[in-house]
Amino acid sequence: MLLKLISYLGLGLVLVKAEVLQIKNNGKEDLVVSVTGEGDFVASPGNVNTLNVPNNFTGTITAVPKHREGVKAPRTTVELTLSPMGDAYDVSLLNGFNVKAKITPLKGRRCKPTGCSADVNSLCSPRNQARDSEGKVVGCHDSPFLFKAVCPKAVVTTADVRNVFTCTTNTYFITLG
Repeated sequence: MLLKLISYLGLGLVLVKAEVLQIKNNGKEDLVVSVTGEGDFVASPGNVNTLNVPNNFTGTITAVPKHREGVKAPRTTVELTLSPMGDAYDVSLLNGFNVKAKITPLKGRRCKPTGCSADVNSLCSPRNQARDSEGKVVGCHDSPFLFKAVCPKAVVTTADVRNVFTCTTNTYFITLG
């Protein structure tokens, strides 16, 4: 009976194992970061915020400059599907681009960083630009040729399965801005 209880408790410990997401704002202004199931938080420039999520977490991370929260602009999306058997992750531009994003697995096996570090907003054609009420470019809509040219490791179309990476680790370092 005691062995069964110990086995049960040991299994319970495996099920509650957490993954660590370290999220850094690399930009020059405060970002409102949204994480599926974790809510929103403000990330100040240069600061690293650490979140512990379940090892079966599936969700997205997006960010928008704090003073532009209400602007309807496209958002760069970090996508994560975590599992004790291995994780899948990518940076998606399927819904457009607004801030640079990179995801780097730490201390894992078969792990590669991915993301988009180009200033896409400055390269976006006027017809695809999203602007705020002051006329400032705050995002870039549906520009697959541009996205693919300057962000070759990002998911740009639904056919970009080679840009969905897999890894076995428990810590991800994500930079936004």
